[in-house]
Amino acid sequence: MPCCRSAEKLKDLCVENVANNMDNLWCADYKEKFANHKLRFVIGPFHHLDSKCLNEIIKVLNSRKSLKKLHLHLLITPYLLDLDLSGAAKYATNEFLDIAVERCDHLRSVNLTSCSRLSAYKIVQLVEKFGHKLKKLELNGTKIDDTVIEAIGQHCKQLVVLDLSNTSKLTENGLRKLFVRTSNLNQPTDVAKTLKVLYMIMCKFGSTDPVPFLVEILMKFCPGLTTLDHGCLWQTIFTICNQTNYTYKFALTGLVYQFPIPMFDYRRAIDFKKLMTCLPSYCHFCAMYYNEPFGIEFFHITSMRSTCLQSLCIDWNAPFHFLDYVGKECPNIVTLQLDLRFFDYETNDALHNAFEAHQASLMKDTPMWRSLHILCLTFPFSPAPNSVLPVLKRLFANSYKTLIEARINQLQSPGINKMLTDTLELGHFQSLEHLDVSDSHDINADTIWEFMLHEGNLDKISFMDCKGVSLHDFMTMQDYVLEKNINVKLVYDWHCLDDVEFY
Repeated sequence: MPCCRSAEKLKDLCVENVANNMDNLWCADYKEKFANHKLRFVIGPFHHLDSKCLNEIIKVLNSRKSLKKLHLHLLITPYLLDLDLSGAAKYATNEFLDIAVERCDHLRSVNLTSCSRLSAYKIVQLVEKFGHKLKKLELNGTKIDDTVIEAIGQHCKQLVVLDLSNTSKLTENGLRKLFVRTSNLNQPTDVAKTLKVLYMIMCKFGSTDPVPFLVEILMKFCPGLTTLDHGCLWQTIFTICNQTNYTYKFALTGLVYQFPIPMFDYRRAIDFKKLMTCLPSYCHFCAMYYNEPFGIEFFHITSMRSTCLQSLCIDWNAPFHFLDYVGKECPNIVTLQLDLRFFDYETNDALHNAFEAHQASLMKDTPMWRSLHILCLTFPFSPAPNSVLPVLKRLFANSYKTLIEARINQLQSPGINKMLTDTLELGHFQSLEHLDVSDSHDINADTIWEFMLHEGNLDKISFMDCKGVSLHDFMTMQDYVLEKNINVKLVYDWHCLDDVEFY
């Protein structure tokens, strides 16, 4: 039976209602009587709402691109804990920030992304007042300078996340004051002790070669830093690893979508076994695509990360059996994205030796992931061998309790329909919320109907450029979804017009 749409939460409906009536109801009196006055404090209709409700209203208005300065004057109250002006950058002036600083008492998170109209000294005042409570500070795209960085180093006692991306007025000397006390050059600041995540994407500062400075940050000042995003991150790590007498181990864990390792630049210049030893906690691995044969380095990385690897993204023409290899070596992966090919790995001596050394990983009963949440597999536009579908079926069987998103793209196999429907009947898609079979040309309309009408959590099916599903099929499905109020979104590509007869 089809799954009907669930009722919306009352709180969400209330937030939507408030957003719908901001101008003609909630702000009408204030606009009429006080719009031309610069009031520091206002006891308005939202004065006693908690911080979460206030942020949800701001978020809805932002999503509609209807947030106004007048709204913010009423929504910024003493109870606000998280100040997010990233969607209202055009209203974020020095005068407005003064009001926010005066009204708020307990800010713990501030997002000023793209607020380029703010002066550095006003941000300093904000840091001086709330620094002892701030845990997250986002200054991406602002006009901060060394005075702001120095204030953060002096006043922030609990800061965990700091974003300095897209800034251009910082110097190495200023950044050093963020991590080292000016009174004692060997003593780290509180920020250096508490900071876990530092974003410095497109952050330009002082030296033309930022690597020595980043080395200093990683090795001396911030032993607890788990995430550092910067264009020179991997160059920095490789520089340290290539030191003959290095003994340092980074605390970096990485991010699911962090800067990928540019392996085409370094694969011949770095010992990847040494690299993985240098990164004992690294659990999110991403490698960039390059038009070279798949290398042995990936086997070192997956085998040495083994049980701690949580996400793996390799867009590098991996042989299909590498999927089995990863399933054997890395059982705790949560997010997996691979670009697979059906070439013969035995033509590559290094790969052949790696597979021979791990022969068990090629057996049909290889254990695969039981914690997998997101699976993205891209195949070549060529017929798939018969061995592919049983492996995928086993993968779905092992991860059926946790898998919420499955993308099987460009897989060309007539048996894909039976494999998917059999897996569905066995209950191995019970947790699945999004199925994407785009560019898998053999997918037919019957398979889409099976998934669309199946009871479960599925709320989105993507089948773009599936030649077995015509536009007429899609329109029929869409009409049925609307008529029966089925909670499934269908995503289809509209360029197969030749398959449809219009009356």
